[in-house]
Amino acid sequence: MTLWVRLGVNQIKSAYVVDDVIDLQVMPKKRWMWQCAHSDAHVLVQRHCSVRCLKAGGEGVAREVAG
Repeated sequence: MTLWVRLGVNQIKSAYVVDDVIDLQVMPKKRWMWQCAHSDAHVLVQRHCSVRCLKAGGEGVAREVAG
């Protein structure tokens, strides 16, 4: 059972916060409403994301995305 099913959340209305090139393998396989990169994410990842956060990793990216 996936996390979305357990929580009753629609995956299409979810956000995926990424930071490294390893995440590029997952991004095209899933349907996310937003693919977000924090400000100090790898440049290749930033190019593939629909949203770039102003905060760096560890500085409140989750709050920025949720807010």
